[in-house]
Amino acid sequence: MFTSTTHIEPAKGTASHIADLLQLTQQARRLPIRLAHFAKNPTSGPHPSIFRGRGMEFEEVRHYQPGDDVRAIDWRVTARTGQLHTKIFREEHERPFHFIVDHSHSMQFGTRVCFKSVMADYSCAALAWLAFHHGHRIGGAIVHEQSIWLKSQAGKKGLFSLLNKMTTTHAPHQSQQLHNTLEQFIHHSRGGEIFIIFSDFFDFSEHTQNLLKQLSYHYDIACIHIQDPLEQRLNQQGNYHFSNGKQTVNIAIHSQKDEKYYSDYMEKLHKEKQHFFIKNGIAYCTISTDQDPIVALEQAITDQALLRRQL
Repeated sequence: MFTSTTHIEPAKGTASHIADLLQLTQQARRLPIRLAHFAKNPTSGPHPSIFRGRGMEFEEVRHYQPGDDVRAIDWRVTARTGQLHTKIFREEHERPFHFIVDHSHSMQFGTRVCFKSVMADYSCAALAWLAFHHGHRIGGAIVHEQSIWLKSQAGKKGLFSLLNKMTTTHAPHQSQQLHNTLEQFIHHSRGGEIFIIFSDFFDFSEHTQNLLKQLSYHYDIACIHIQDPLEQRLNQQGNYHFSNGKQTVNIAIHSQKDEKYYSDYMEKLHKEKQHFFIKNGIAYCTISTDQDPIVALEQAITDQALLRRQL
């Protein structure tokens, strides 16, 4: 069972409830991080911290004055007017956080405490509350029958829109794949956004990996890998039956050799994903369906899993 000092209901069951996600506001404050604290060095290349400092946004063009940064000279305006002009920037007041929550078929599964989709919702809600407390815009998408898009909005509008969509999106009859949603984000994004993806990454084709790398080159990105304990290892031998309500798959484990083969295979898949994220400087952590999402995120941040710098 989960432990909680505030007596808030842990993630459980096959569906999330808005009342439970709303209560995560105080627990989110426990997370040991300030969103604007970690600055991204523009000369260091791809960087796995999703919580970089506020960026700079364009404000105006004016005549060049002694002491202005020559790198900010607007050569196009200078050529047109015949006089030196420079661009003036100011610190951003907010940054859009895009939360991508996977509700595809494979996420409608769980053998301990809750479905993976429910754990994704709780983990997302915790970080969304954290972004809200620090004044950032909130938007994103739900990976479902069709991607459900949420325009980034400031204040409670953006937060409540996200929480509401997560809890009113039911199990799909057919679902899009993660890569479909990533493609659309890359096409429409303007820069400066932060992407946080909650998924089991069953859609981890070469195409999906290329899209994740493309996102990581231009944006701050983090991947929260949601797993079920049974996807890591089988606790005993026997016949395992899995169903999505329409189709059934049977896995027979009749010996220690079978059990070891299954565990080794799942561990190999997990390590391949982990290696990909670390190699490409993408912030990454794993959360299991039998964990408290707040405790898991807190531990990941403390262990620097979400903040590790790629040297």
